Amino acid sequence: MESLQYIQKMKFKLILILIIIFKISFGQKLVEKTKPILRNNIYFFENETGPHTLNLEISNLKNNEGFIALELLDINNIRIAATSEIKIVNFRSTVRIDSLIRGKYVVQYFHDENKNGKLDLGLFGIPKESYGNSKNVLGFMGPPKFKDMIFDLSRDVKLKMRPVN
Repeated sequence: MESLQYIQKMKFKLILILIIIFKISFGQKLVEKTKPILRNNIYFFENETGPHTLNLEISNLKNNEGFIALELLDINNIRIAATSEIKIVNFRSTVRIDSLIRGKYVVQYFHDENKNGKLDLGLFGIPKESYGNSKNVLGFMGPPKFKDMIFDLSRDVKLKMRPVN
């Protein structure tokens, strides 16, 4: 009987941690050293001269409602760029990020269907809205590990992503 109570307590703690992680991960305000500009789903940096372009395509979306909220992080988990207004057409969305320097990055996104600016969570902190990442990795009992989502940008890259849920 004690072991069942212990398991229930651990489940509750895990769910609470997952809720906090999702809120922190997608609830941060945009803070950068140089502010990127988004125009026609093309991101570029006025003060950066990196030679590389990152083309992102998110497909298999449930519907065309709302927007895609997306963030680009460097290997140190520092936000490089973020937006919450990428348009969806024909169940897919594209964005291009220019002027990037060589490095290792992570892309995370969610489909903000109701345009409230946050990832809506259901029972036990399970996301109601679709979400995904640069390597299409599904986490076990929570979000994927940061290191599992990292990709190398040493030339122009096109990432094809799809929701993992």
